[in-house]
Amino acid sequence: MDAPRYMDEIDLPWHNGFMTVDRNPQGWDANLDSVIGPRRTTRDPLVVERGACTGSKASLLSPVCTLQLDMELAPGSAKEVRFMVGACDAVSMIEKLRGKYLSGGSLKSDPHFAALQKIENGRAAKLQVDTPDQALNEMINSWAPKQIDYGVEWTRWGYKGYRDIIQHCQGAVIQSPEAALEQLLKACEHQYESGFGLRGWHPVDTLRYADSAQWMIGAFSEYLRETGDFEVLEKTVPFFDEGEASVYEHLHRALLRLHEDRGAHGLNLVFFGDWNDSLTGVCREGRGESVWLSMAFCRSCLLLADIAEHVGKTEEAAEYRAWQVDMAAAINEHAWDGKWYLCALDDDANPIGSQQNEEGKIFLNMQSWAQLGKVAGDDRWEQSWQSVNQMLDSGWGLMLNWPTYTKYVHNVGRLSALRPGVSENGSVYTHGNAFMLLALFERGMADEAYELWQAVHPGNPERPVGNQPNIFFNGYYGPDSDIQVGLGEHAWTTGSVPWMYQCVTEYMLGVRRTFEGLVIQPCMPSAWEEASVYRVYRGTTYDIRISNPGRKAGTAVQSITVDGATHDPSRPLPLDGGKHVVEVIVEA
Repeated sequence: MDAPRYMDEIDLPWHNGFMTVDRNPQGWDANLDSVIGPRRTTRDPLVVERGACTGSKASLLSPVCTLQLDMELAPGSAKEVRFMVGACDAVSMIEKLRGKYLSGGSLKSDPHFAALQKIENGRAAKLQVDTPDQALNEMINSWAPKQIDYGVEWTRWGYKGYRDIIQHCQGAVIQSPEAALEQLLKACEHQYESGFGLRGWHPVDTLRYADSAQWMIGAFSEYLRETGDFEVLEKTVPFFDEGEASVYEHLHRALLRLHEDRGAHGLNLVFFGDWNDSLTGVCREGRGESVWLSMAFCRSCLLLADIAEHVGKTEEAAEYRAWQVDMAAAINEHAWDGKWYLCALDDDANPIGSQQNEEGKIFLNMQSWAQLGKVAGDDRWEQSWQSVNQMLDSGWGLMLNWPTYTKYVHNVGRLSALRPGVSENGSVYTHGNAFMLLALFERGMADEAYELWQAVHPGNPERPVGNQPNIFFNGYYGPDSDIQVGLGEHAWTTGSVPWMYQCVTEYMLGVRRTFEGLVIQPCMPSAWEEASVYRVYRGTTYDIRISNPGRKAGTAVQSITVDGATHDPSRPLPLDGGKHVVEVIVEA
């Protein structure tokens, strides 16, 4: 190709990015500022107004790949242009890739494009939704499954580790159960014999984040509910340091580790951090306790108890449930701050996330997981939810904590050193919003949940800054940010997507997996009169039509019919390899 070319080769494999096209471009730019222009955004880029690129280089500035094509189109005519974006070792590799993917023919006859279409269509083959919300439909039917698959394969920038990749597996069990299981077994392989999990395994990261291994319990629970493959629990998998055990034993040891790693108040020791990576100062001397991790332990106890019960381990199931009751009591005794749950107790039992604190008085995750771990009774849930609404609502999603930290706090750690409104310090963090979304659905609060879904959706027009509307971001700069309030931070790289996906498909629309099969328990907003779900599950196909004639928000089901015959709503749908029409009427 004789086209202009700008590329500084880096002597590292796959660290050169490129964009190319199937014909000679008339211009190019590599500097984002030259493309956008001063005091402009992607909505009104200068390069379009100018009508020509300038050949700008990026060097140490913000890079962008921009190609200019001058073309004439007669009225009603069309031309096909093929672009390719990728990574490579060197410029010479681009020529080989161009020859393979951009030479001759049209997309309709291109075997590589056909293979890509097969992958995309396969991703959506098992679950499709149709609701009055078109943006939700597009996210659930196309983009969320794609982002989940990306998370299973790549996680964050090629870094693979426990927390996020395991949560992505929770969502991937529908479209890619084999890929999900492969990663879950790798997680087992990177668990110590003691039950503690590594922080990550690609590369190996031995920082003592206390939450790692417990995420396996929830992910395996979802895998079992989707596939019914309980034989996997007997599969022998080695530990990272020494010995081997069944998958079930790996899960048991993850829970046992948390049961034993408890501080003076009976709560879980946080060590270097929990879900909140930046709580690095809480447990400097080994005594700091995490309220969120204690709540997550409660949820894991209940999930593993369900698994144990199903495979006949009734004594273990009873033990796990007793652990949950004991921990929930400790949380309610030591971590209730009067209007919400604390975040943590430091080495000297000083509270974090308390009304006593000058900054960081309230944290979001402890309020949602009080429900997910079945810790909060009705009164405390209602009080904490009221506090969340009053103190954390930005108008376009819930902030992770408030007030944001403006100065370093030794017993909090890195979190307090972050800029206000950024990441874990007062941003609208998507993952935290996803947890609260599930908590609202579990409480039957359909309208409040739908309002939160719309608020945190990347295409929300009420957000101060427009963002890519089809991909969930890690979060958005919060109201206290001095950078750009509402700007999305880290597209694609968030563990929130499987939770969002599950909230819509299993809770809002109510097509819920159990070990025995699917049950229908919708929690639809009052704005919706009807919705439908196409679902392929364990070889059986369901055309599910949900009617909400009274436009009532909530979970009460009036009737279900399967192929015209009355069906008990408490029982799973038939699993016979056939095709069934399921009619659901929500109680008016």
